[in-house]
Amino acid sequence: MDQILTIRLYAAGIGIVVGEFLGSFDDLLYALVVFVATDYITGVLRAIVEKKLSSAIGFKGICKKVCIFT
Repeated sequence: MDQILTIRLYAAGIGIVVGEFLGSFDDLLYALVVFVATDYITGVLRAIVEKKLSSAIGFKGICKKVCIFT
């Protein structure tokens, strides 16, 4: 248990140092959100045009988009 805590503390320390060194990435995150939303919307529009709109495929696409942010 102590070994896991030590690893977590080192990982947190490295994250803090990298975060302070690189600064804020707010603008990049906003751009990523815009691109992800655009990608999903164009995918839905393509499915409508090709008459292949499917809620199962749409749900799979949403899951992929969520995985980008986790």
